Amino acid sequence: MKFTTNQQDLAPILVHLSRITSNLLPNVQLTASTDTLTLYTSDCSVYMSATIPAVVEEAGTVTMDCKELSALINRLTGKVNYDNGIVKANGSKFKFVPTQAEMPVVPILEETPITVDAKELITQLKKTLIGAAPTFTGNLLSGILLDGQNVVATDGNMMIVNRLSAKLFDEQVILPSKLVDEMTKCFANANSLSIATNGRNITISSDTMTITSTLLEGQYPKYAQLIPQSYTKKAVLNAKELLQHVSLIELAANQKTNICKMAFTPDNLTLSANKDGCEGDTCMDIESTDELNIAFNIAYLLKILKNYDSDVIEFSFDGSLSAGLFKPNESDLALLMPCQIRS
Repeated sequence: MKFTTNQQDLAPILVHLSRITSNLLPNVQLTASTDTLTLYTSDCSVYMSATIPAVVEEAGTVTMDCKELSALINRLTGKVNYDNGIVKANGSKFKFVPTQAEMPVVPILEETPITVDAKELITQLKKTLIGAAPTFTGNLLSGILLDGQNVVATDGNMMIVNRLSAKLFDEQVILPSKLVDEMTKCFANANSLSIATNGRNITISSDTMTITSTLLEGQYPKYAQLIPQSYTKKAVLNAKELLQHVSLIELAANQKTNICKMAFTPDNLTLSANKDGCEGDTCMDIESTDELNIAFNIAYLLKILKNYDSDVIEFSFDGSLSAGLFKPNESDLALLMPCQIRS
């Protein structure tokens, strides 16, 4: 197999593919055909392929260690030439011994794909991902739910519900967090995406890259029932100013408990925290309907505040032991369980 391609085209693709590989499945398959080079890898749950332009002198297929190839290509510049195991660029020459390993077979979906706005979908997925449980938990809460127009994630302490302008599927679909993370990186600059699912697998494609993944199966918690329809108290906060104050008071928070206390009055919010050897408080002006003392895990609070770029955030609550509702706009929300304050 012989081909020549641009390092600037090949290097970023190998970086994406390298994240998918594992110790058991470390390889990437390169296939050179008419004017194109196709690269493919998989860990048997996520299948990723990409196509870039190439001048092909001799068509063929070869399998190599993905991370080793990626490390080399990232250090090269200009045109990269591959000639039966030898990689050349700008006077440099490296010889690779191809592996003989077989690659996992990609699931084939026969369903008709839909076309979606990539910018909106990727933005909302990225904002929702912070609410998912860690992937090592291995349960449904480690995934992202697509339910009509809603994009949902919860780990039991925090729930994020963001909204799309149009629904994608008639049935609920639960995307693995690993897939969502890769989508936000691989399709960050895409304008539109083609998506198809058969209920067990999903395929997402841009002009140059395709990702296929198995879906999480099971009954996602009835999240809508957890969102209160009304609250007795409400405060309107300057989002950027609140983030500054929370970031400041984090310095005084106990790293084990991570508690940030919030004392609301009709026109003032005081945030406070303490740990051995340090305690602090900071105040800001607000518009509130009532007085309340409540506390939250400051790590979750920072995640929510950093997640949205709105100027104002609306905070609704009923009491110190009920979940607080944060709304940066009319369509998106974050629900956060409070911490119990000891007297």
